[in-house]
Amino acid sequence: MCIRVASIAILVVALFLPGQSKLIHTIAKAIPRPFLDKVSDKAKAEFWDVVKDTSLTVKQVREKQLKWAEKYKVKDQLKEFYKDFEELSNKVDKAVVRFLASLTKLYYQYIRVADDGRTLNDILTRRKEMVDKNKKEFKIILDALLQFRKN
Repeated sequence: MCIRVASIAILVVALFLPGQSKLIHTIAKAIPRPFLDKVSDKAKAEFWDVVKDTSLTVKQVREKQLKWAEKYKVKDQLKEFYKDFEELSNKVDKAVVRFLASLTKLYYQYIRVADDGRTLNDILTRRKEMVDKNKKEFKIILDALLQFRKN
């Protein structure tokens, strides 16, 4: 079990190590883009055509979008959109990393409750209290336990 927890920790760290490319957050199509409200339908179609071009890297897409935004006089709004989205995404990333780190600590507390010096009823009562106090975390932990027990 320790190997699994260590593997998850290494994966989380590796995700946030700097590389040669700039880390970005992909933006789902469903995310509103207010700058598109200021342009014609033809301009919107051009914008989405750039996004749909699967031969382009994300960097190339963003460069083309900036040229598009300049053409339609919404460059500042597009830059602001990217900046705001990245700031929010970075906050979310930090919250997720903190949450994942808390899972390891809670799981160790959970398994340490079970020792042969306690009654089964005491163990179950203590574990239930832990789960009740940390419902969100233990939903993930208990789902993981069930997943690994299947193997």
